[in-house]
Amino acid sequence: MSWHSTGAGVRRRDAFPLAPPWRLLARSGSRNALCSDRGLRKLITGPLLFDRLEDAPIPVHVVATDLLSGEEVLLSSGDALSAVLASTAIPGVLPPVYRAGLTLVDGGLADNTAISQAVQLGADRVFVLPTGYACALPEAPTGPLGVALQAISLLIEQRLIADVALYDDLVDLMVIPPLCPLAISAIDFGHSASLMQRAYHSAAAWLDTGGGSRPHRERSLSMHGHSTAARRTRTASSIMPGAIGPAGSAEINAARSSSSLRSAKTLPDGRTGSTAPRGEK
Repeated sequence: MSWHSTGAGVRRRDAFPLAPPWRLLARSGSRNALCSDRGLRKLITGPLLFDRLEDAPIPVHVVATDLLSGEEVLLSSGDALSAVLASTAIPGVLPPVYRAGLTLVDGGLADNTAISQAVQLGADRVFVLPTGYACALPEAPTGPLGVALQAISLLIEQRLIADVALYDDLVDLMVIPPLCPLAISAIDFGHSASLMQRAYHSAAAWLDTGGGSRPHRERSLSMHGHSTAARRTRTASSIMPGAIGPAGSAEINAARSSSSLRSAKTLPDGRTGSTAPRGEK
């Protein structure tokens, strides 16, 4: 079973089961998360071909976050399943993992892409495949699960931007731009197969055109939104493979510039703040 075939058939309830009894227990404080991790355990166990991290055919290092200290924890040995569960335990959504006396949650809180860890481990060339975030939703999520996942994806994106800018001159960094515009919520698994196909074609085109040699890679990741007109076409652009090319195309740059120009806001004290369009300083 491949990761692609597994991911294409995943439903929201497979990864984030919201069974009524569990939700009631979570609300009463008897559970530490909205969802059980039983579904995620099943998804991980199928394709996982080794029991311990040190037995992986290629060295694997997983990052989690210590819930007490906020420090990142690098997991390089021991049980592989619990390591992956810890690195994906979104606080409040999935339960923490208790390992070696630590309470571990999603590594994205401390260091999502772990570029710093790769550099410390001796890597001289690092490939980063960011998932991005739903930048073209017609409106903000309203349910607790949707709000939590959208919020953490925004935090992760901001940390990634800072890390890429920091390490760009220290290591050969290849940051493949995420899909954009993306109008599918993080809790919507109905378009997994088409998103995978679209991402594959976008990444292949970016690599074929020498995208890795472009300077200031963090600019392709900056926070942004999209105009109302762009959102009206969100279904076609977010689902059809190949509908949007790799980041850096004229269409995407135009959308980002338009949305950035609209981001000027009047602050409470009367000052005006604005964000420059992507690709400009």
